[in-house]
Amino acid sequence: MITVSIYGEDPWTVPPSGKKIERPITGPLPKAVSIVTSNLIYIEKDKLPPALINRLTRLAAFQNPEFYKAQAMRLPTFGKPRVIGCAEDYPKYIGLPRGCLDDIEELLKGLKVKLKMRDERYQGVTIDAVFNGELNPFQQAAVKALLAHDNGILSATTAFGKAVAATWIIAARKVNTLVLVHRK
Repeated sequence: MITVSIYGEDPWTVPPSGKKIERPITGPLPKAVSIVTSNLIYIEKDKLPPALINRLTRLAAFQNPEFYKAQAMRLPTFGKPRVIGCAEDYPKYIGLPRGCLDDIEELLKGLKVKLKMRDERYQGVTIDAVFNGELNPFQQAAVKALLAHDNGILSATTAFGKAVAATWIIAARKVNTLVLVHRK
């Protein structure tokens, strides 16, 4: 009996997550990379080797759960991409979602490439907002953690008071705010 493993000859060498270990990026790397933070993170790509451009692009890609759900139920997967990529390819730049910034910094730091960052984000319009309420201790901890950063996600259970916490943050930052809510 012959057994073939998708992991090669040594399945015990695969990390517990099942993710492949990335190959090292070869080729001449620039000493520094320019990044502009705006609606996306724009990374100058003219001096980047193709392997690094590929790795940066994959930072903004994830497996499509709808594809795998349909596949598991033996339903057609036509028209459902296996992987969803959120990177944008421009002539001189790669555009990645702003949530990828920490991963970009970690990747480039590991390659000993310095970052030249320029912030071109829209700062918003100052508003006069006052919060007339009280936060419970859990909400206070959440807003304190969120205010320490420029962006973030508040994920909490039903009835946590996410809208109340968000209203408090809007009043604390005193800037016009776009609120996106899932349609369901």
